[in-house]
Amino acid sequence: MDMDITNSTVTYDPGPPPNAATEKQINFIFKLVSERDVSGLDMPDPNMMNKKQASVWIDQLLSEPKTVGSTTKKPDPDAGFYYVDEHVYKVQVAVHGSGRKYAKVLVPDPYGVDKGTWEYVGRKPFHLLDEMTKLTLEKAKELGHLYGICCICGATLTNESSIEAGIGPVCATKF
Repeated sequence: MDMDITNSTVTYDPGPPPNAATEKQINFIFKLVSERDVSGLDMPDPNMMNKKQASVWIDQLLSEPKTVGSTTKKPDPDAGFYYVDEHVYKVQVAVHGSGRKYAKVLVPDPYGVDKGTWEYVGRKPFHLLDEMTKLTLEKAKELGHLYGICCICGATLTNESSIEAGIGPVCATKF
């Protein structure tokens, strides 16, 4: 039997590399690529990675900022005080445990007798908080006049100079 091999092309398919990345790793890489800003990365084909390379790329992709559509996910707000929609929020870092940021909202005493309280609201308001909503000293004083409490510590303003200023002297130094 004669065969004409003058016009045939032989291609070499190297297949997956030795110790090839698992299907789970490859799927996770594709998921991360769809969620992250990878515009500056020159990543090889995940199907051709070994397990170690896939692990390195997963770590790299996890360190990249998340995207929402074409915009980058907003970072957590800085620790401090914010004023949004008639509410004063305090963002602070958990000292015991995770070290993650969380927020509390100032709830004034409805009768104006006791100190206001800070109630935990977690990370829910974070999407509202940014440099534009940061509480300024002037706004804290204005709210102090309006509510009769210090917007930093929640104490009822009783001292004449604090009532006049709209904020206590110790809390005024926190700006």
